[in-house]
Amino acid sequence: MIAIMNKELVENEGDTMAYAAVGEGREQKDGVALSYAGYVREGGLINETDYQNALTRVRDSDVNVGARQQAEGIAKFSGIDLDLLRSDVDPRALYGVLRNDTAPEEIVHHHDQMSDQRLFVEMLRMLEEGEAVRLVKNAYPHIFK
Repeated sequence: MIAIMNKELVENEGDTMAYAAVGEGREQKDGVALSYAGYVREGGLINETDYQNALTRVRDSDVNVGARQQAEGIAKFSGIDLDLLRSDVDPRALYGVLRNDTAPEEIVHHHDQMSDQRLFVEMLRMLEEGEAVRLVKNAYPHIFK
């Protein structure tokens, strides 16, 4: 199942993805905790420290309206309904946390240098939403060559 705008397709998939909170702020997908290893399997590029920090900070973050709207705009253009990504982490907030990160001076390559669409894909990878990643890449072929 993929969280897409066409709810009819979602209902016809018949399979559901279950997310539930488990101890220490770990999210679950289909009964398995989300992990850095799962993120890397999805093609994730962000280092483990930044990955963990983003997931920790998202719980207490107050993301600005602009970042939320940006995430919603990319999702809508890609045909993804963020409300159907059933996780205890708000994907808009996670995108905002990643978007507002700044690189320490000694770091040469950092996710704050990514385009909005690439960073949105990293957020989806953190939530292990591989099918949603494919939808974004298809919607923005000029960015994901």
